[in-house]
Amino acid sequence: MTKDHYLKRCFEILAEEGLLKCPPPPTICSCSLEAYQTPAAPTTPLSCCMLQPEDFPPLETVCNSTSRVTASPYVRQTVVHSTGNLQPISPSEEVLNWQTSNVVVQNNYLKNIDGKLNQALKKNDHLASSVSSFRQEAQQMHDDLLRRISKLDKELNFLIETNPSSPLFNEKEREIRLLRRQVEEIERHRILQPPVPPPEPPKPSRRPASSSLPSTSSSQTSFVPPPEPKDKGPAFQQFMATPASGSFSDEEDSLSTTSSSLSFPQILMNDPPPMEPKVEHPEDPFDDAPSDLNPDQPAPPRPPTGPWFTFDDIPARKWRSRMLEFNAWLAAQMPIPYTSLKKVLAEFSSRFTASLREWFFNGLSEYQQKQFLASATISTALVTTHNQFLGNYQLIFQQRKQEFFDRKCCSLKFRDLERHYQRMNHLYHEIGGFKDDNLKLTFIASLPQLIQPEVQRMCGTDIANLKLGEIWQFTLTAVDRMCEQ
Repeated sequence: MTKDHYLKRCFEILAEEGLLKCPPPPTICSCSLEAYQTPAAPTTPLSCCMLQPEDFPPLETVCNSTSRVTASPYVRQTVVHSTGNLQPISPSEEVLNWQTSNVVVQNNYLKNIDGKLNQALKKNDHLASSVSSFRQEAQQMHDDLLRRISKLDKELNFLIETNPSSPLFNEKEREIRLLRRQVEEIERHRILQPPVPPPEPPKPSRRPASSSLPSTSSSQTSFVPPPEPKDKGPAFQQFMATPASGSFSDEEDSLSTTSSSLSFPQILMNDPPPMEPKVEHPEDPFDDAPSDLNPDQPAPPRPPTGPWFTFDDIPARKWRSRMLEFNAWLAAQMPIPYTSLKKVLAEFSSRFTASLREWFFNGLSEYQQKQFLASATISTALVTTHNQFLGNYQLIFQQRKQEFFDRKCCSLKFRDLERHYQRMNHLYHEIGGFKDDNLKLTFIASLPQLIQPEVQRMCGTDIANLKLGEIWQFTLTAVDRMCEQ
């Protein structure tokens, strides 16, 4: 009888005896006091795995001297028949022995896996520490390189302001280029790369408003051609490149308003200013390759009008004459009020086109451009350009001087003498013969031997005060006298 039936029977007996004043409840539920009892002490959960070697039971027979219980991993038969053979073990005992052997093999494999895992963890920790130390070394190297670059930058700027032609300039400029290349190498290998920011969420697209008015972008990009200048007259055609039919791009026209060339009046510029020369080159399959341009050093905007300076529109044999024309333009800009050589050279370089522009803005470094603009004289700047496109100026000067000494004329024909004098006169002024009186004697010695005595007699002893043109007139007079005789 359960407790509920027992209580129900008690209520029935009390009701029969008349001792129950109220009717018994329809449902009788027993109360439990288990919730109010003291909780039992928690029991230690049994381990379901073994991690340490000492947790595993031994694989040999062990006898406990206290409990006198012998434990063995394998079931071994100890009953011997009368024949002297051991009684075979039962099938259940064979299953137990197989399970033991299987567990031993599994434990061996687990030990190997655990050992290899420990080795991998140790190597990973060592690699992590090595990477961390390498990162610290790279960061230290990166900081040292930046400090060295900052120091060299100050030294180079100081040299440009004080002594641009110092031999230390090229050495320090090469060093700072090497250091910057090393910094780029460190940053390119992502040793110091900052984390990539997450992509921005896409912006909701707006529906185009229906309107008959034109869009703002179309009105902003419309091109208005500049008005042509009205003043006309002779221009610097002798050292200007051949103009091309066409107009500048919209980008060049938009940048032309910021050009500093508007402050320079155009001397003798009466004809319409020529457009930028159009130099055609053969197609090159490598033209589409990306160039190594420095985005931090954009080229300045080009002036809106000429003259433009280039070598690509004439053969190489005329480049030296073009250099003399560059010198004439620079010398013509210097008398302009409120100008300086640095401003003139900046204006001069902004008018470079084709290979000259590629060399100056893409080939020269930032400090080499500053050195060019800080040249002490016009000749210094032109020598830099000469060395780049024509070779060493001093070597060519020596070649011209040697040619002046080696040239001889053996003909008395006026045509041959005029050709000889034209070349000698060009070499004479090119090597600075007006500063050396001995070169006048060299010119007399280059004439035919039949007229040399007469020319020397007409020059007299005061040859230092004579000009090369006067000596040429004496030469013609000597030839006339010889023809009369």
